[in-house]
Amino acid sequence: MKGLLKRVMVVALVATMTLSVGTVANAKTVKLSKKSITVTVGETKTVAVKNLKAKNIKSIKVATENKKVVKVKKKGKTKIKVSGVKEGSAKVKVTIKIKKGKKVQSKKLTLKVNVTKKSNIEIKETTKVEETTKEEETTMADTSILDGKTIVWLGSSVTRGYGSNGYTMADGIAAKHNGTVCEKYAVDGTTLVNESSTSYVARMKNEIDTNKKIDIFVLQLSTNDATNRKTIGEVSTSTDIEDFNDKTVVGAMETIIAYVKNTWNCPIVIYTSPKYSNTHYEQMVQKTYDVVKKWNIGLIDLWTDPDMTPAKAGYMKDAIHPTRLGYDNLWTPKFEAYLAEYLRK
Repeated sequence: MKGLLKRVMVVALVATMTLSVGTVANAKTVKLSKKSITVTVGETKTVAVKNLKAKNIKSIKVATENKKVVKVKKKGKTKIKVSGVKEGSAKVKVTIKIKKGKKVQSKKLTLKVNVTKKSNIEIKETTKVEETTKEEETTMADTSILDGKTIVWLGSSVTRGYGSNGYTMADGIAAKHNGTVCEKYAVDGTTLVNESSTSYVARMKNEIDTNKKIDIFVLQLSTNDATNRKTIGEVSTSTDIEDFNDKTVVGAMETIIAYVKNTWNCPIVIYTSPKYSNTHYEQMVQKTYDVVKKWNIGLIDLWTDPDMTPAKAGYMKDAIHPTRLGYDNLWTPKFEAYLAEYLRK
């Protein structure tokens, strides 16, 4: 009887141990703490193995698709360390061997890594590096024409910074240039079409000082007009502000352009949003080309810019609104370069 009881206890103990190991080391539930990450050049981030204790791991191996972009190595028993080397993207393949009793299971996982440029740091390792960056440094120096300028921005949520806590390319440009003032007249959800006190036209006339010295005026082609399917309208043959129907998108743009020319007599630039799924906005962009041609003003055409679509990881909060990372690494350099070149003309 005692022998039988002993055998029952041993069987029960083995079953309990097997259940415990199976629960802790279930390959199906093992995953990385992140499926994708973004790091800047020189930055290091850590990604952990989830749902698996160190004692159940026999080994972890990592293989990098592009070692020139990222460096990866193990950190401790349950983590891997990812370091940005050069701007670009790469995949990191992680193979984990899991101990489950006397058996060993393999779990293969993939981590997508996006490496962005490191801001505000000049890299000078060799003469060759200096030579390859000479053209870029010259371009950056050329933007000094923006120093001390007053730039007025009229728009809605993209100009205000809906996806980045109120920070946009306007703030980025102001921070990079001595004495430069960027004034944002931007309210979320507002339209070009002049149907309320918050429209672009109404805010321009009511809020911007007519005696202000403006060096350049930047106008956003609002996505809200497309969302609300406002009438697009046609380009007029007139340049008289009284002849424009500001209850249409095109008429509102022409009203703003004529008012800016008559009031501040400064350069004007319109900018579009990057391409997203909205045929009404696409038609607005097409009409904007005609407006720009008629008035001989500037256009920052993000709609057809190949750098903007598809968006890099972490650059957009949604299809329309950039993040702080997107503004800093992509939008600000583009606007800065264009506005500087436009002022030189």
